[in-house]
Amino acid sequence: MQGLSASFVATNSSIIRESLPRHASTLTLLKRILLMTVKLSLAQTAQFSFGVSLIAVVGRIGVRELGATSLANGLINATVFAFGAGFSGALETKLSHTYSRNPKDKMYGVYTLRMFVMLLILFLLLSPTILFVDRLLVAIGQDQEVIDFVGEFCRLSIWGSFFAMLLELLRRYFACQYLDTSFSVALVVGAVIYPFLLIGMVQLMGFSGAALGWSIFVIALCIGLVLYLVVTKKYAENWNGIEDAMYRNWKPLLTLSMASMAMMLSEWVALEINNICSGFGTKEELAAFGITYQVSGVCWSIASGSYIASSVMVGSAVGERRPVLARKMAYLGLGTSLAISLTNVLILFLTRNYFPYIFTNDEKVVEIVISLQKYLFVYHVFDVLQSCMMGVLRGCGMQKQGAIIIFLVYSVIGVPLGLLLFFLTNFGIGALWLGPAVGVTAFGFPVYLYMMLRYIKWDRLEPSTETYDAMMEEDSGMSKGSNEGRISHEPLAFGAPRGGSFAAGAAGGLKCEPLCGAGSQLMAEEAGKEDSASNPKANKTE
Repeated sequence: MQGLSASFVATNSSIIRESLPRHASTLTLLKRILLMTVKLSLAQTAQFSFGVSLIAVVGRIGVRELGATSLANGLINATVFAFGAGFSGALETKLSHTYSRNPKDKMYGVYTLRMFVMLLILFLLLSPTILFVDRLLVAIGQDQEVIDFVGEFCRLSIWGSFFAMLLELLRRYFACQYLDTSFSVALVVGAVIYPFLLIGMVQLMGFSGAALGWSIFVIALCIGLVLYLVVTKKYAENWNGIEDAMYRNWKPLLTLSMASMAMMLSEWVALEINNICSGFGTKEELAAFGITYQVSGVCWSIASGSYIASSVMVGSAVGERRPVLARKMAYLGLGTSLAISLTNVLILFLTRNYFPYIFTNDEKVVEIVISLQKYLFVYHVFDVLQSCMMGVLRGCGMQKQGAIIIFLVYSVIGVPLGLLLFFLTNFGIGALWLGPAVGVTAFGFPVYLYMMLRYIKWDRLEPSTETYDAMMEEDSGMSKGSNEGRISHEPLAFGAPRGGSFAAGAAGGLKCEPLCGAGSQLMAEEAGKEDSASNPKANKTE
């Protein structure tokens, strides 16, 4: 996860595509990340609005149904979404590094196909949990009447669950090749249609219609996005069709996926434990916690474009061997996410006595929601910074370190503290928000500062990419004139001498293909430019 050095020179003597000019100003970089953030945030907010629409529509049926839907939706998020987004986070790293190196690299399609198969297997493993989670909840003492609705919702939503995972894959596939506008438009249009679909399904089928409406909608959304790729042929340049390569060499991607999943799962599962435990309170407390949980999700999604943008932009810079740019994009991403989170808190504060009525007219529930807001505000600001930091770590290929920190923040500090206060004191339902807020502020934030300022060695970051070997090219029917060389999962060394191969010693015995003289010369010239750009005395622009 290399020094202030040259861009990678691919075979056929072509220098890697660069996403931004070498001496782009900070304002130019900020505009780039803001533009990407807005598009991706629109998409993510539209997606999270699905949950808000669901709660708002079902909330008109009754308080018990509202609490059950919130609990069921949270369980689906903690399984389908968390696993899908977690695994797809590894795909995000691979695709951003690959696309920045060569936009026409067929490994882009191979990585996507591998992840598709992984998600399908993962869904089959998760299905029993989704189908029979109600039995577990009843066994631990949850309200039988509420849990009956939870079980019904989960069993009907199983039809759309795999497509919810596939949506996370498609998000990364679009974003890493800068097709974020198309993806955002699709989700925004979907967010407008979805409430009307839900209302119609609920009027037709009652509570069951909400779960079936969600499934129908997610399936239609994924099919629409895939059809867009097919009709516009946006997939053609970096996809070579279904081939044997998708079944080979899973270990690098799977290893990265496990760490990435641990990052996502540590947070979502830990918070879902809180959501489940809120069921031990009164039905009003369960409903109130469910409302704040949904509001937190929407606020998180409004800032979420900065997380993915940071990951993609940092990953692209790492793939281009531009560590100075990677570091700058990381700081700009964090600053952007902080500004968005503070804006969210300001809006919520100004509307604190009004927005709960979007979900319910029950005065007792509204009163509890208002009392929980002070914890929610603090948690949101630091949670957004944390999520953006996770995006930076994904771009750097440092998922393992992120997973460890997230585990400590939630599973060791935040959630246990909240549960102790909730069950052993008279603190009330607010304890379930206070615990995570303490974890992310008192422990998480100082650690993230240390990582940004001291731990990440920006000059040693290396891209994580892979190319076909000769046998794979023959098996896949690829032309021998392909610009892809031999498979290498090792990081490529920097600073090749003019007219020679990369220095193996610098990468611990790494074997690399020789570069032709022209390519090496170009790379060396680029190295000189990058070095001068990284020297503030020589050039203050970079």
